Amino acid sequence: MRAVFLFISAVMLLAYAGVPLAAQGQQTELLPELLVQGQAVLNRAVNIPSKDRTGEIVDLMVDPATGHIGFALLSFSGFMGLVEKNVIAPIPWARVEFEPKQKTFVARGIGSGEGGDIVEYDEDKWQVFDETELASLYESYALRNQAQESREAYSEVAGTDKVARERLSMLQLTRLINAPVMSRKGALLGYVDKLYLDLTGGFIRLVDVRSPGDRLEQPAHLVPYPLLDYDWGEGRFTLDVSRKDQARLEDFPVHAGMYVQAQTMRQIYRNMGLAEYLRVGG
Repeated sequence: MRAVFLFISAVMLLAYAGVPLAAQGQQTELLPELLVQGQAVLNRAVNIPSKDRTGEIVDLMVDPATGHIGFALLSFSGFMGLVEKNVIAPIPWARVEFEPKQKTFVARGIGSGEGGDIVEYDEDKWQVFDETELASLYESYALRNQAQESREAYSEVAGTDKVARERLSMLQLTRLINAPVMSRKGALLGYVDKLYLDLTGGFIRLVDVRSPGDRLEQPAHLVPYPLLDYDWGEGRFTLDVSRKDQARLEDFPVHAGMYVQAQTMRQIYRNMGLAEYLRVGG
């Protein structure tokens, strides 16, 4: 079963062949052909040629207020695994590209010239990255604070309707899976089942919200990430729309699997009046 899962993941990731996922200082109008389920990115190898090291993605660090992907958390086990503890290294997503021939990710410009060097944490000590930690990480990798820039771009698009108010922090993508999703009035609507990533722009674009008791064969209702507000204290989302707008989401029941067509994403965003959000991050 695991072999089948990895094969499907490789096929999906091939859709990004030849397309930089996020290049430093580069803005693009291109959108991906597919959105990839976040879990398909986990356990993928990332090669760092400048350091002659290869790590494995154990998680992604995201800003839950905007859905921005900041870092891939890589696990290194040392030379042939001959260390007592693994270490975790947050690698800027802006430096990561997909290598189609090897079906792996490659991190460019790290530890060479002006590219900064790898920052490592003990496996049992890394945690949520707050604003200070994020600033330090971007400085270590000789990058602009792209987390802050993404937050500002998101707020500019949102205007006064939805401004990223909370202090800039990032947490693990996997912590968002199974998070409750509430209505404005506090009713339980369901749980986060899947998160679909735009690897080109570096954002969570859609969330598969499953109603309590949903069976796998039932249609998945895909929700644009900008409609969700994350509560750090409660660890849950609020679907910040009226009941009328919530009904409009039901017009797009989709049997979501390991990927979602970008055409579907654009239709849902346009239907909800969110087309401007697609430009955030590229």
